[in-house]
Amino acid sequence: MNTLRDWQAAFAHALQHGETCEAESWIDPEGLSAKQRLGIYRHQTGFTLIAALRALYPVVEKLVGPEYFHQAASFYWRRYPPKAAHLHGFGDRFADFLQEAPGAEDLYYLPDVARLEWHCHSAYHSADASCATPQAECSGKSQNYPAGRFGLHPSVRLLVSPYPILQIWEAHQRENEDDFPLIAMKQNRKHYLMIWRDPSWQICVSCFSGAKFALLEALQKGKKLTGVADDRLSTEDTDFIDHLITLGALYETAS
Repeated sequence: MNTLRDWQAAFAHALQHGETCEAESWIDPEGLSAKQRLGIYRHQTGFTLIAALRALYPVVEKLVGPEYFHQAASFYWRRYPPKAAHLHGFGDRFADFLQEAPGAEDLYYLPDVARLEWHCHSAYHSADASCATPQAECSGKSQNYPAGRFGLHPSVRLLVSPYPILQIWEAHQRENEDDFPLIAMKQNRKHYLMIWRDPSWQICVSCFSGAKFALLEALQKGKKLTGVADDRLSTEDTDFIDHLITLGALYETAS
């Protein structure tokens, strides 16, 4: 006797691959055929998941156009369907998928733009933590920082790209895209980005130098400030820590 798990697996397979033979045998065809009934669910599933990808990747869609995006999204959801009852994690492999997708080779920066948009989404839905607050007695004094341990807020995401993806992303946030800025695509340098959710629940993106990004990576790995830069922070580093606290990108725990 078939179990509920078998029924669900056959139904999901029919939606994802369009092969309805096994699932059809379990459907009452009264009024509409089993194939027609499954077709309704398949159409609605595709509509919902493609709409979810559109909401996640609006800049990607603007770059490739709605027709190409619809086709790519249709292939994507069939290859990588949701793994949970919610859609928060759906779309996490879209950047890698675009890297292999034919037809957009000239948009070599497209996968990294997608990675930026995914980080914006995951940062917004990340866990919360109380942000560190500036303390006058510690501000700018490296010898005082080791008294506590700072870590990057759970919403912080770090991203490195050889392309000016932040400029591309910001340009497509404009209401009037007729006034589109000229962006030099090959700048022969890396772009170090931090994406985070600020205390007002706004998603923010900033670009930093490689040296500051190294400090961010060290904090993300859980290192104490005493172990970040030769056991002692420079004045520049402590100023940067103060800046991160102001941005709401750090939290503090006991050492």
